Amino acid sequence: MAYGIEPNESAADGLRRVALEQLDQAIDNASKPGMERDKAVHDVRKCMKKLRAVLRMARAELGEHTFRTENACFREAAKRLSGVREAAVRVATAEKLQTHFAGQAIDVFAPLLDTLRAQAEAVRQEYLDQGDALSEVAAVLRDARARVDDWPLTGRDFAAVANGVRRIYRQGRRGLRITGKKATDDHFHEWRKAVKCLWYHARLLESTWPAMMGALVWELDVLGDALGEDHDLADLRSALATRPELAGGLPASETIMRLSAQRQDELRRTARSLGTRVYAEKPRAFVDRLGVYWKSSHASTPD
Repeated sequence: MAYGIEPNESAADGLRRVALEQLDQAIDNASKPGMERDKAVHDVRKCMKKLRAVLRMARAELGEHTFRTENACFREAAKRLSGVREAAVRVATAEKLQTHFAGQAIDVFAPLLDTLRAQAEAVRQEYLDQGDALSEVAAVLRDARARVDDWPLTGRDFAAVANGVRRIYRQGRRGLRITGKKATDDHFHEWRKAVKCLWYHARLLESTWPAMMGALVWELDVLGDALGEDHDLADLRSALATRPELAGGLPASETIMRLSAQRQDELRRTARSLGTRVYAEKPRAFVDRLGVYWKSSHASTPD
């Protein structure tokens, strides 16, 4: 089924089902012998993000002990595969930056791309082909799946998830405010994490009013993509600042860093403009509105 709570489901039943589905998908992807390894890593890490969003939505119901235990489990599972994914993302980031500035005919990216592609392949060999990272993650997730039935989820209505949604929305609103005062890489990265989690929350609640929530999902997706690209460029700049030889020397490194910063400025203006609209409401008003959608969509659901 889709990543979302259905109108005929209680909050507890919907979140438990979604968690089990994401665990099954992650275990399957990590265990498929014929699946392309990079794709498997990407899919498993995506499932971990979805699972952690479920935990954050249900945090009040789960209690701090269960929340922290399971959140750490899924975070570490994703981290176990992070080296492979981060190396691939760095290649994609450089390629995208080269394409964005192609009209300027700046031919400085070739040495950097050659280096990053070689590094990505080396990391892939180390973490996947020679190791057993995916199998280890699959084993951890099988254990986690066996615990889901014991999660203390009992709430039927929107009240069961309201606090979790409010908390994440408030974090995103705070992130928007902070980045307006001090536009550091770290502050934008923290804002990005809150935006992505709210995106998952909006998807979980999309069936309550598909037209309205679908629009919010789309806006958060665009905002998250802009902040994600900004974060990837910050990572690339940081790598070049300490290792200019990645780009073949200091002149090329400085040029690419300058272009990265220029692109980040563009992305941050876009993100803040969109973020101002997404986070226009105060947290209580936002959550109350979503509660009305929930009540309307679940009005005919039997108790």
